[in-house]
Amino acid sequence: MQDISRYLKKDIVYYIKSEIEKGNSIDNIRKALLDAGHHHNLVDEAIRALKIHNWDAIKAMNEPLHSSLQKELYFDVLNSIIRYVEYNISIGKTIPQIETALLRSGHNQETITEAMEEVLSRHNPPAESTVGSETLKNLVKIISVIAFVVLLALLSSSTKSSIGTVFIGLLPTVFTLIISVAFIDRIKVKSFLTILPFTFVMLFVFAGAFGGFSMFNGMDIKSLAIINLVISLFYVGIIIGSSSDTYSEHKEEKKEQTRIN
Repeated sequence: MQDISRYLKKDIVYYIKSEIEKGNSIDNIRKALLDAGHHHNLVDEAIRALKIHNWDAIKAMNEPLHSSLQKELYFDVLNSIIRYVEYNISIGKTIPQIETALLRSGHNQETITEAMEEVLSRHNPPAESTVGSETLKNLVKIISVIAFVVLLALLSSSTKSSIGTVFIGLLPTVFTLIISVAFIDRIKVKSFLTILPFTFVMLFVFAGAFGGFSMFNGMDIKSLAIINLVISLFYVGIIIGSSSDTYSEHKEEKKEQTRIN
């Protein structure tokens, strides 16, 4: 940022100095610079520095700029580069060609890279593969819920028990499914979810064997514990698998974007 400001100030300072030596007035010089598109704050800053240092261009150049002015100038230059990049892309030039031209014009690599990233983010919509993966992940979640409802109905029919009784018997799976779906996108270590089936099954066994809850009367807690563990691990595996595919594809897209930039 500071390099850009000093580069712009240098040209203006030397221009003002040379015009003063030719006998032109400050007002006319300032007007000419503003008409040429130079930032009014930078022009005033250059004139002020020259006056302070008795028109010594070297000392005026070394006069520090205000940080707010540096930022303002930086974003002016950045926006100009962005417009330049967008125009050249529209006429068919490649990114390397545009970057080479900007470097030859004296712009630094950091500013060029920032401008390129901004332009590419505007022109590159989300990849279809990412959208497709998100759809697939949501579909897996929906199918998992539907499959669980069907499983409830089948177990109720085969055991001649009410849906409510079967639902209570599969509470560990219910909690595992709800927590997994709710938190799969919020945690970085997806394998953490494999702890859930064991946790809820242990709680189920403890509540059924020692809790004294009437709703567990007549239930085969041990058999239900094994069934819940198997079903829960199956569901968690599917949910983690679908989420991992999406995450991997997202990382590959980020790598590809970095390579292009």
